[in-house]
Amino acid sequence: MNFLAFKEALELYCQYRRNSSAYAPEYTELLYNKLTNLKKSMNKKRTDFDLPENHQIIITDYWLLGFIEGEGCFSVAKTDSFRLDFSIGQTIREILVLKAIQKFLLKLPGEFKLLNSKTNSIQLALDSKAKNDRSQPMARVFYNYSCYIN
Repeated sequence: MNFLAFKEALELYCQYRRNSSAYAPEYTELLYNKLTNLKKSMNKKRTDFDLPENHQIIITDYWLLGFIEGEGCFSVAKTDSFRLDFSIGQTIREILVLKAIQKFLLKLPGEFKLLNSKTNSIQLALDSKAKNDRSQPMARVFYNYSCYIN
């Protein structure tokens, strides 16, 4: 939703730049006020979490790559085997995005289809409560793979 607010702000600004009569002081002040209000509606200041009815979450290869670079986590746990872990975490209110990512990953061809669904599938986990008063419960898409080494 922050992206939608940013997109609206960018469109307003571009419209302002294209309009030669837009440089009137009253129009500039109106634009400034609209942009300021959009900025105040983003991130932690957001109070409206309803997406438009026609909104669809579309996951593409390159979008997911960028999202993983920013939000993904890879690790190796050494126990009696090496467990390879991958996860993407977001607040629980972003659950629809994580479900779309899970669905996208499960549709990929290759090894994911061959793995045991109980131990090595791409799963979705939800926290029951937040870590503290200032945070929200988290959700994550994760994948674990154990390698046994002799």
